[in-house]
Amino acid sequence: VVLGGGYTAMDCASTSWRLGAEEVFIVYRRSRDEMVVDEEELTETEREGMQFVYLASPTAVKADASGHVSGVEFVRNKLGEPDKSGRRAPEPIPGSEFVVPCDTVLLALGQAPDTTWLAQDFPEFRVKRWNEIKVDRETYQTVVPKIFMGGDYRTAPTTIIEAVADGRSAAQQIARFLDENAVAVNVPEYHEVVTLRRSSTPDNIGLISLEGELARVYHNMSVDYDRIPRQEMPKLAKQERRGLFLEVNQGYTEAQAVAESDRCLKCNFNIEIIGELCIICGGCVDVCPMDVIHMVDMSDIVDDGSIPAVGQAKKWQNGVAFFLDETACIRCALCIIRCPTDAITMNRYGTVMPAVGNVLPKESIDDEIHLDLTVAAKKAARPLPLYDPTLAPGYKPALNGHPGGNGHHAHVDEKELVRH
Repeated sequence: VVLGGGYTAMDCASTSWRLGAEEVFIVYRRSRDEMVVDEEELTETEREGMQFVYLASPTAVKADASGHVSGVEFVRNKLGEPDKSGRRAPEPIPGSEFVVPCDTVLLALGQAPDTTWLAQDFPEFRVKRWNEIKVDRETYQTVVPKIFMGGDYRTAPTTIIEAVADGRSAAQQIARFLDENAVAVNVPEYHEVVTLRRSSTPDNIGLISLEGELARVYHNMSVDYDRIPRQEMPKLAKQERRGLFLEVNQGYTEAQAVAESDRCLKCNFNIEIIGELCIICGGCVDVCPMDVIHMVDMSDIVDDGSIPAVGQAKKWQNGVAFFLDETACIRCALCIIRCPTDAITMNRYGTVMPAVGNVLPKESIDDEIHLDLTVAAKKAARPLPLYDPTLAPGYKPALNGHPGGNGHHAHVDEKELVRH
C-alpha cells in the first residue's frame, strides 16, 4: 500500500511492482481530479496495473501476532470546501472505516528537509520548520555566516536538477566568502540583449550577416502545423517491465521526431506592434484565428494609473488601444502577412555574456543563431534546410537587432562572447 497521490507515490508504486509485488494499491485522500501529477504520469501508472483507491485517509496500520504489517485501516472521505491550496479539503465520513490487507506500507505524503540538527548545534537558528530558515537569495548565506544553504532548504522540495544548480551557485559564493578576490566561474557581470526577428515572407526585413552575404530570416513554421497529429512516444511493453528497470520511453524514430518538431508553435517569439506604423485598419484583428488581438477605443478604457501610457493616450481626442492575449497565440504569423504597413513583428530575445575562462566551441554560437532561423530563396513555397554558415571562409557571426529602436542591439564575436 502506497499512501499519497503525488509523483513520489507513483514512483513508489511502479518500483514495488517491478520488484515483485503481486498487488499495489495507491490510496489518496482526495479524488482523481485533485491529484497533482500530470495526466501522462497518472495514465502510465494505471496502465501498469496499479490499483487506485480515492477519497480515503489512513487511520491505523494493522499488525499480526508476530508484529508484521498485515493491513492499513482507512476511513472514507467526502470533499468539502477548498483549502489554502485551492483544492477541496477531504472530510472523513463516520462509520465508513475499511481495511486494505498488505505486508508493506510506503509513505509518500510529502517531504521536508530535516532541521533538528540546526537547533542542537547552532542555537542562533531557533527554527522548528525548514521554511523558517532565512537564506540570502544572492549569497546563499544563513544567519550563521559560515553556513550556506541551497536546494530544498532554500526553495522547498523541488527537482534534483535545481538542487544541483543551487549547489554549484552556493559553492561559488563560498569561494568568494573565503577569498574576496575569487572569481565565480560562468557568472556574467552583464548581459547583452540580442533580437532575432521572425517574418512571414522572404521579402520582410530580418538579416544575419554571413561574411558579405545576407541571409533572410523569415517565418519557418510548417504550413500544415495544424494538421500534424501528436506523435505518441513508443513505450516498453508492460510484460517487459516486470523485474527490470529499463527505460520505459523508447524514444521517437527519426520520422516521428521530425513530425513532432514540426508541431512547434515557436512560443518564444512574441508579437510587437509598432504604433507609429499602424494605420488602424483592423486587418490583424479580422485575420487572427484565435481572437488574440483586440482593438479597443480609448474611451472604453479605465485608467487606474498603473500604465503611464494609458493616461497619456486618454488625453487624445481619438485613440485606439491594442490588447494581445499571447497565451492563446499560435504564432501562425497571419497578422504579419495581413499588415499592409509592416507594423507587426514577431521577435525573440536572447542574451549573450562575456566569456569566462575557455571560450565555448563555435558550434555553440551556431546553434543559438540558427535555433529559429531559415535561409530561403525569395519565392520558396516552404522553408528550405538551414544554411550552414561555417562553410563560409573566415566566418564571424553577427546579429542585428533593433538598430534605431529600443536599443536592443548587439554584435556577437565568437572570440569575445559566448552564449549563456
